[in-house]
Amino acid sequence: MNMTIAENVPLVAGLTISALIAAAAAVFFIVNRKKIW
Repeated sequence: MNMTIAENVPLVAGLTISALIAAAAAVFFIVNRKKIW
């Protein structure tokens, strides 16, 4: 793996954004399931 920091930035950013979206979706789903309308 001879990747420079500049080459790693888009990959790390993409993975971080994906993880944040997945976590937000999971929390949103759990909160909505617990609510009783």
